[in-house]
Amino acid sequence: MGEQLRDRLAQDIKAVLMVENSDHLMEQNPWGAESIRLRSIYVEPLNMLQAELLCRTRSAEGEHSDLDEALMVTIAVLLRACATPDK
Repeated sequence: MGEQLRDRLAQDIKAVLMVENSDHLMEQNPWGAESIRLRSIYVEPLNMLQAELLCRTRSAEGEHSDLDEALMVTIAVLLRACATPDK
């Protein structure tokens, strides 16, 4: 599934670049590109943590409320970070 997702992402990126008539994503929005770049140092580790928590939740038998709660915390942190405008 991971390979399919990466292939789909590559196709989608090509489509966006063609529509925007650009060579690079966010080329026409440098402020947005910089904002994403700065936030990625925080977002990427949280995404990795989410993937691990999902894996553990799906493989756990019975009640796994601690895992569910941890996953919800990571989602809340990401949502808050995305909603906070850059200063």
